This record gives sequence, structure tokens and C-alpha cells, in this order.
Amino acid sequence: MKKKWDRIGYHLLRYFSLFLRKLPPTAAVRIGRALGELSYFLSSTKRKSVAYADIKAVLGPRFSEGQRRQMIKRHYGYLGELFADLLCFPNMTRETMRRTIRVHHESRYLNTLAENKGVIVITGHFGNWELLQLVSNVYYDRPVHLIAAAQKHNLMNDFLNSLRSCHGSSVITRGRGMGIRAIFRVLKQNKVTGILGDQDAGKKGGIIVPFLGRKTTIPTGAFELALRTGAPIFPCFLVRTDGPKHELFMAEPIWCRPAQDSQLEIKQALLKFVKLLEDMILTFPEQWLWGVKRWKYSWTKRLLILSNGRSDSFEETQKVIDGFQKVQTQYGRPGMEYPTQTIRVYFKSAWHKRLFPLFAVLFIPHAQGRLAWLKIFFKPETQKALEKSSADFVISDDPSLAPLNLCLAKDSKGKCIVTKKARFPFNLFSYDLAVPRAADLSPEHLQKML
Repeated sequence: MKKKWDRIGYHLLRYFSLFLRKLPPTAAVRIGRALGELSYFLSSTKRKSVAYADIKAVLGPRFSEGQRRQMIKRHYGYLGELFADLLCFPNMTRETMRRTIRVHHESRYLNTLAENKGVIVITGHFGNWELLQLVSNVYYDRPVHLIAAAQKHNLMNDFLNSLRSCHGSSVITRGRGMGIRAIFRVLKQNKVTGILGDQDAGKKGGIIVPFLGRKTTIPTGAFELALRTGAPIFPCFLVRTDGPKHELFMAEPIWCRPAQDSQLEIKQALLKFVKLLEDMILTFPEQWLWGVKRWKYSWTKRLLILSNGRSDSFEETQKVIDGFQKVQTQYGRPGMEYPTQTIRVYFKSAWHKRLFPLFAVLFIPHAQGRLAWLKIFFKPETQKALEKSSADFVISDDPSLAPLNLCLAKDSKGKCIVTKKARFPFNLFSYDLAVPRAADLSPEHLQKML
């Protein structure tokens, strides 16, 4: 069955590629965008939910709830355009690129090539990363050797790689160190390689650095190669501006020089790239790849306390916070941090407080991206804080706040912790941790939740 669907997918892609290549570039891109936006409605809710939570965590109150949802839809449209461009790669010529791509700081790339030390072109899953390698091939006549992960469908994988290599690129499959060794040989021959540098490195790999406000792992392979071969890291970002038109931003090369502390040298170089990538993402947020659980392995856990203002409840909540603070490692690696925010919850009246649980029963499953609806029940200062909030753990110290806890956890894709048993019907809901006595909470228990 798998091979059957692989053959069907291959033929569909092949004929669709032939169809798009007969169209003007603008029309092909428009079709790609339409299909991308259609996939937004067909895509799993889970993926869009992850995208929404990460956009809110990274961009905060810069955008409203409605604007975040529209951003995700536009993002799917950009991915459709990117895929249409990939299917049309055989049509790309130098003249086409001169008409559609505006290059910033071209001399930086030419000067780096002139060093004859090989070049590691690095970018992220940002903008039109597929087209970026073709610019070097066609525009500058310097083929790029790409590292790519093998896809599970062999025929479709081979077809897509044939498109990527149609103008001289070679695709090196990543796995078991073979890709790194092949790239090492390429750089020693003073050639150009292309690497995506924004993936996570898992729970054990890479190094832990801040990225868009949270500490996470980032792979160091490209920077280790730069240190061993003397090749410079060359950050590039290809931003789509309108249909088939793009702007190519070329940064200054990053050098990894032999040093007494090679790990520090690698980390400093990696941080320079991360800063460049962060600036591009914050400037063009729709064009980064959201919805892929980029912070699955994170050493920053944001805590949000919902407080009723009573001192006895605050003491129980503080014991939970203290429990987190005792957990300073994750997967055996130190560096945990727990930014903490407290929201003092004020209902508009006692009547609103009694009515809110009835509303919440139906609202909780649909709460993400709709916290503005809560303004019916809460005072403006509370409502404003609720809409801005984003947390990995939502902690409440009053049974009456359990419904709000569940709403906020749904919005941020966070986890719920209650220090007192919730009242009916919310005692029937699922909580990640219910702590009858916070003093009994052990660091080992919390470690399992991170």
C-alpha cells in the first residue's frame, strides 16, 4: 500500500509540475498560494494549534488574536508558493532571476567566494529556502551541495531531489554521519554547501542557547565543519515580497577561528547566526516555518499564577514555584529557568463569577485564540493581562479559578496545575497535576512534567 501511494503521489507531482511550468511565473505562484491556503482548512487542528501558541509566545501582544489566525493562514499560502516554485525549478534562468530577485550586499558573497576556502551557506526554514540554493547555481554559477533528510516515500523523494539538482546542485542525504563526511570533502575542495540551521538538536545534541525568547537546542554541525575546514559560515535569507518577486539578504560571513576554547568559539559563531535569524523572523513572521513543535526541548518553562489574592492560597502556590526552582536540569543538562507571572483575577461582579463556570464548560475546547470573549466576565486590567499571557504551566490557587486555568492552558498549549480540588463539573476535567498538599510535591514529580 505504501508503494502504491508513493507511485500515485509521484505521478501527480510530476504532471502537476509539467502543468505549472507551462504557465507564467505569476500564475503558477498564485495557484500554489491558493492550494496552500486550501491546505490551511484541511490541515490538522493540532498543527495549527501549535503554530498559534508559538506565534503568541514569540510575538506577544504585537498582534491580536484575529491577526494571529490570519498570519497562520498566510503562512500556509507562503508554503504553497514555495512548493510551486520548487516544481518550476527547471524553468529558472539567470534572466528570470534578474527580473524577480533583488540582491542586497552581493559583494559579500562574491568576496567570500574569492577566499577559496569553501563556503557554508546557512539559512533557516524561512522565506523561500528551497529557491535560495538555486540562486547560487544559476545566478553565480556556483553549484550548492545540499544536506537533506530522506523522505519516507522514495519515488516522490527522488523526484523532488531531481528538481533541486536540475541546475547543478547535488543532494546529500543526511544520516549516520555520511552527510557530514560528504560535506567535509566538498568544503575541502573549496565548493559551496547549503545547510538549514534552525532545527532543534533533540534533547541531547547541539548546544542550549536562547532562541526567540526560550532556551533550546540548536545543532552545531555547520559550525564544527567551519572550525575544522576553515570555511566561512555565510548567512542568507530569501524573502518573498510579491508573487514571484523576492529580496535576498546577504549577511557578513561568520568565521570560526581555531581557538583554545573551541566550544566557546562555536557557540559565539552560532549566536551570531541565531541573532540574524531572529531579526528576520521578527520582521517577516509569516515566512518562518511555524507549527513544528520547535520548542519541544526547551530549558525555559514559563509559569503563570492565577491568584485570588488570599495569603493562604498564595503560600500553597509559592511552594509549587519553589518545587520548580529545585529542578535545575533536564535530560541531564543544566540551565533550567522559570520566568514567572502572576495575574490577580478580578471578576466584574459576584454574579459574573457565578456565571463564568457555566460559560467555561462549553468555551474551554474552543478557547485558543478567543480569550477576548472573556471580557464579558473580567475587569479590564485582568482581561488585558489574560490576553497577553502565554505559559507552559498555568497554576491556580482557588477551585473557582480552575475553569480559567483550563482556558489559558488551552490557549497556550500549556499544562494545568491546581493546588486545590476543583468543584463540579470541573473535577471531571483532566489536569496535568492536582496538588492537594503542595508540601508533598517532590522535584522528581515535577521533573516528569517538563
